[in-house]
Amino acid sequence: MRDMQQDIIGLDANVIIDMVESVEFKEEIRAQVEFNVLQLYTTSIALGEARQVLIRKRNYTYGGATESIQNILREF
Repeated sequence: MRDMQQDIIGLDANVIIDMVESVEFKEEIRAQVEFNVLQLYTTSIALGEARQVLIRKRNYTYGGATESIQNILREF
Protein backbone atom coordinates (compact mmCIF):
# COMPACT_ATOMS: atom_id res chain seq x y z
CA MET A 1 0.00 0.00 0.00
CA ARG A 2 1.26 3.45 -0.92
CA ASP A 3 1.97 5.80 1.96
CA MET A 4 0.29 9.18 2.11
CA GLN A 5 3.21 11.31 0.94
CA GLN A 6 2.59 14.00 -1.63
CA ASP A 7 3.42 13.29 -5.23
CA ILE A 8 6.16 15.43 -6.76
CA ILE A 9 6.49 16.86 -10.28
CA GLY A 10 9.89 18.00 -11.52
CA LEU A 11 9.77 20.81 -14.04
CA ASP A 12 12.50 20.22 -16.59
CA ALA A 13 13.24 22.68 -19.38
CA ASN A 14 10.76 21.09 -21.80
CA VAL A 15 7.89 21.24 -19.31
CA ILE A 16 8.67 24.87 -18.47
CA ILE A 17 8.73 25.79 -22.17
CA ASP A 18 5.41 24.00 -22.74
CA MET A 19 3.89 25.85 -19.78
CA VAL A 20 5.08 29.19 -21.18
CA GLU A 21 3.78 28.51 -24.68
CA SER A 22 0.60 26.51 -24.08
CA VAL A 23 -2.26 27.70 -21.92
CA GLU A 24 -3.87 24.28 -22.29
CA PHE A 25 -0.77 22.47 -21.04
CA LYS A 26 -0.42 24.90 -18.14
CA GLU A 27 -4.04 24.27 -17.18
CA GLU A 28 -3.46 20.49 -17.27
CA ILE A 29 -0.56 20.91 -14.84
CA ARG A 30 -2.69 23.20 -12.66
CA ALA A 31 -5.47 20.59 -12.55
CA GLN A 32 -2.98 17.92 -11.47
CA VAL A 33 -1.60 20.18 -8.77
CA GLU A 34 -5.05 21.07 -7.45
CA PHE A 35 -6.42 17.52 -7.63
CA ASN A 36 -3.43 15.57 -6.34
CA VAL A 37 -1.75 18.22 -4.16
CA LEU A 38 1.53 17.74 -5.96
CA GLN A 39 4.74 19.49 -5.08
CA LEU A 40 6.55 21.16 -7.95
CA TYR A 41 10.28 21.63 -8.15
CA THR A 42 12.86 22.69 -10.71
CA THR A 43 16.53 23.57 -10.89
CA SER A 44 18.43 26.66 -11.95
CA ILE A 45 19.89 24.56 -14.78
CA ALA A 46 16.40 23.73 -16.13
CA LEU A 47 15.38 27.39 -15.88
CA GLY A 48 18.48 28.47 -17.80
CA GLU A 49 17.97 25.81 -20.46
CA ALA A 50 14.33 26.83 -20.89
CA ARG A 51 15.31 30.47 -21.28
CA GLN A 52 17.95 29.61 -23.90
CA VAL A 53 15.48 27.54 -25.95
CA LEU A 54 12.89 30.30 -25.79
CA ILE A 55 15.50 32.80 -27.01
CA ARG A 56 17.21 30.69 -29.68
CA LYS A 57 14.35 28.63 -31.06
CA ARG A 58 11.18 30.55 -30.19
CA ASN A 59 12.42 34.10 -30.91
CA TYR A 60 11.92 35.49 -27.41
CA THR A 61 14.14 38.29 -26.18
CA TYR A 62 16.20 37.62 -23.05
CA GLY A 63 13.88 39.84 -21.05
CA GLY A 64 10.74 38.31 -22.54
CA ALA A 65 11.91 34.76 -21.86
CA THR A 66 12.93 35.63 -18.30
CA GLU A 67 9.62 37.36 -17.59
CA SER A 68 7.58 34.49 -19.05
CA ILE A 69 9.40 31.94 -16.91
CA GLN A 70 9.08 34.10 -13.80
CA ASN A 71 5.34 34.40 -14.41
CA ILE A 72 5.02 30.60 -14.50
CA LEU A 73 7.02 30.28 -11.28
CA ARG A 74 4.83 32.88 -9.56
CA GLU A 75 1.66 31.12 -10.66
CA PHE A 76 2.76 27.78 -9.24
